[in-house]
Formats: sequence, C-alpha cells, structure tokens
Amino acid sequence: MIERWLRRSRQMIHVTVVLAILAAFVLYALACLSLLQTLWALVAGGAGDGDTLKASAVGLLKMMDLLLIAASFQIMAHGMYRLFLRPDFESPGPLQVASFTELKHSLVTVAGIVLVILFVENAVKLGAGRPILELGIAIALVIAASGWAFRSSKGADKGH
Repeated sequence: MIERWLRRSRQMIHVTVVLAILAAFVLYALACLSLLQTLWALVAGGAGDGDTLKASAVGLLKMMDLLLIAASFQIMAHGMYRLFLRPDFESPGPLQVASFTELKHSLVTVAGIVLVILFVENAVKLGAGRPILELGIAIALVIAASGWAFRSSKGADKGH
C-alpha cells in the first residue's frame, strides 16, 4: 500500500513544476509592469529631478529583483522536472540541472543576488546610517552562512 502511494505521490511533482512555471510567468509579467511604472514615473516626474531619479533607480532595482526571483522559479521548475520526472530532459545552458545539489546551488546563488539587490534598494531609500549598516550586516551574515553551508554540503557529497 505504501509503495503504491509513493508511486502516485510522484505525480505531486507535476503540480510543483506547473506552479513554479506559473509563478515565473506571473513574476515576469510583474517585472514588465514595474518597468512600465518606472518609465511612466520618470517621464511624468521629469528626468532632471533628483527624487524622481532616485525613485526610478529603486523601481529598476525592484524590477531586477522580480526578474531574479522569476528566474529562480524557472530554474526550480526545470530542475524538479528533470530530477524527478524526466532524467533525459535537456534544458539549455544554466537551466540544465544534473543533481539536487546543483539545483540547491542555483537557488542559493539567486537568493544571494536578490539579497544584495534588496540591500542596494534599501541603501538608496534609507541613505547612510545605523539602519542600513544593521541590514547590511544581517544580509552579509545570511550570504556568508549560505555559502559556508553549501561548501560544507558539497564537500560532504564528495566524501570529504
């Protein structure tokens, strides 16, 4: 009975892959809307105004953030499909995931980049001061811990 349930539970990966693809499409669309809003604000507010330029920079950073998160969902969809459903499925370039470790590495890398963008976005908004320093330290610790954990797990995978 358990074996039959486990065989059927594999179908849940289909749900995961479809939802990840849909999430990526939604995030790509939101990034396009974010770009259009930023361009509209730039045209309507005047390109020479310092506050408008600052707001536009933050808007563009938000757009990049959305694009990177969308890319991580796309990488996840490709990786889950290949790892759990069709091992012979070939994806182009960076979407090619050969192992669960590679999938984790891709997602950790994207998460680190998203955190850096979050920091820069807040640095533009907040300016210099203690709050941005504290945020920077927190983000640096998360990125360092993620890198350390990944290196440790990579070494354990190789038997080191």
